[in-house]
Amino acid sequence: MRITPLRGLDVAWSVLCSISRLRPKLPVFGLRRELKLADLVLIGIGGTIEASIFVLIAPGAAIAGKLLPVSFILGGILAFAVALIYAEVATNMPAEGADLRFIFKAFTSDLWAFITSWLVILGDLAYFALNLLGLAFYVRAIIPINHLVFAVVVLLAVTAANLRGVKRISLVESAITILLLFFFAVFIGWVFFNNFNSLLPAEPVVDGINLYSLGTILAGTALIYTTFIGYEDITSVAGEVRQPHKVLPKALIFTVVITTLLYVAISFLATQVVPIEQLKTSESPLLLLAQISDIPIFLITITAVLAILSTIVVALLVASRKLYALSQEGYMKNWFGSLNQRGIPTKAILFCSVIVLALLFTNSIKFVAYLGNSVYLVGVIATTIALVIMKRKDKSFGRWFKVPFFPLVPILVIAFSTIVLIFVERGAIMYMLLWAAVGGVLYFSTKLLKA
Repeated sequence: MRITPLRGLDVAWSVLCSISRLRPKLPVFGLRRELKLADLVLIGIGGTIEASIFVLIAPGAAIAGKLLPVSFILGGILAFAVALIYAEVATNMPAEGADLRFIFKAFTSDLWAFITSWLVILGDLAYFALNLLGLAFYVRAIIPINHLVFAVVVLLAVTAANLRGVKRISLVESAITILLLFFFAVFIGWVFFNNFNSLLPAEPVVDGINLYSLGTILAGTALIYTTFIGYEDITSVAGEVRQPHKVLPKALIFTVVITTLLYVAISFLATQVVPIEQLKTSESPLLLLAQISDIPIFLITITAVLAILSTIVVALLVASRKLYALSQEGYMKNWFGSLNQRGIPTKAILFCSVIVLALLFTNSIKFVAYLGNSVYLVGVIATTIALVIMKRKDKSFGRWFKVPFFPLVPILVIAFSTIVLIFVERGAIMYMLLWAAVGGVLYFSTKLLKA
């Protein structure tokens, strides 16, 4: 019997289910449940593949050289482990902003839980601003426009789309992501067949792994890991998913596997086809790869624009749901905790748009990239610690999905995330602390208003 790719995924999933003890669904609460597995996977892929993969191949090659694909493999392994953490969290608390609600439930200190959640929202907004700027710069290379004005116009359009509701956002996201995957497949296939003879290196890439090469691989992972950020967005719309206990883990894992395979393929082709010294200094490494492979430039340009569009469509949706979830914990509820007649958190969406607007006017891709990356890693560490705490407090926790090899996987996630965080630029850490201080002021202000 011939095994199709979909059949292979089903078999792999069955094995994982047997390890993780998935069971049937329970009634859950939240907003309107309109999203299915395909919707979630497309949201996850669209939220993950963004501007970073188009620009970080070059600095990644400058650090790791031809070992860059190994850096992406390590990044994918970490992302897979983190996906298991989020799968257990989201299936046991399938509500909007599941990760933030979970942090509040696990930690005894409301102040720590609030500030962590506040930081996670900033990370999403920085990620959104990064992609708006990236899109504007790509378009400016083709059309003579003011990139900041263009970014603001796109922000307004995305805000308007979010105010229309999650189902419409899902339909737009699905269409863009399907086109994105199609163009990536064409690009990878074209490069592969045009350079088939040069893809197998004449000599080994390294003479075995030593401390130096391992260090370069880890440093490369620290830089490129931001390319994996986005798949966890799936948990933020858990309150709008049909059969969340069954669907959420599948969507998280399928998203990570697909994006990892895509990134490893692209980094392998780039480091094998393009002379490494030339690749290191390229501002547009994938455009350079296209030129060497006799591929029309418009193909990779369209792919880049689609990748960024797929991300920004989802980014505001996710951040606003997290802010809404935070308000539902009793903080700023009169500001961001209300829904309009269509069940949309209008005030939360508008507030997030204003913060993104402020980040846009920094006009620095580097700043917002480091800011988003540092806050994301803090959020991963906090969520993983919360999972460990919750499993000790509540022995029944994890009845729908359990992280395999507990507590080894959480320990490795915390350790590796901390190592990657060490490589983040110190300036971003300082701004992150400033945002945390603002969160502390809001926390105590809310407490005083309640009193």
